[in-house]
Amino acid sequence: MKGIVVLAHPDKNSFNYGIYTRVLIKLESEGVMLFKHDLYEEDFNPVLTKKTSQVHRKMSAHI
Repeated sequence: MKGIVVLAHPDKNSFNYGIYTRVLIKLESEGVMLFKHDLYEEDFNPVLTKKTSQVHRKMSAHI
């Protein structure tokens, strides 16, 4: 089985981060292949600019 776990909280001492960590431990112990994303650690920017919009239009829809 595959799974994705996404965290969007800036404080690694937060309750949310604690939940994220426990979920990862549990799913990994169950043999789930995980894709983990800490959006703050990845410097994720949710803003779609005109420039990035044009780049995405040129991509195949079958990615």
